[in-house]
Amino acid sequence: MIQAIFFDFNGVIIDDERLQMAIYKELLHEHGVELTEKDYYGALGMDDHTFVRYAFECSKKSVSDDDLSKLMAAKTVRHRELMEQELPLFPGVVTFLKAASRHFALGLVSMANKTEVGYVFARANLTPLFSVIVTSEDASVCKPAPDCYLAGLTTMWLMPPRTIVIEHQLPAPPPLIVEK
Repeated sequence: MIQAIFFDFNGVIIDDERLQMAIYKELLHEHGVELTEKDYYGALGMDDHTFVRYAFECSKKSVSDDDLSKLMAAKTVRHRELMEQELPLFPGVVTFLKAASRHFALGLVSMANKTEVGYVFARANLTPLFSVIVTSEDASVCKPAPDCYLAGLTTMWLMPPRTIVIEHQLPAPPPLIVEK
């Protein structure tokens, strides 16, 4: 019997992947790092720090810890600015979460940072619906490693077979074209 539902954040509760990508393109460009859509979507599941280091490595560049911290702070500020007027929550998600919380324990397991999740959850009044919130600060490795989910399960004292996970689907890869 299902006891809990764990949700991802970006791409499941909030429709902000395109915003995130635009912010990263802007900020990384300032450091001479060009980000493509393929690179961005190919790295979903990484936390912000890991992603920025990955983007720099793909451009054969390095990033200092100080620059990384500044980039993360600027990204969080820009993310909030873009959502100030309206939260891009998926249609019907709040209604669904409220209904689901009446029957199941809810958990959030995301590689998003605690500040961004907290801002959206406070604005949408979602925090009371969730029994556990696991963010990038709570995980030692990025998805798809199961560590972040295991942390959530341990917190709720649940067994994996009694939990459903709702993750976002990555965009379909381009078709493979083979020239003859």
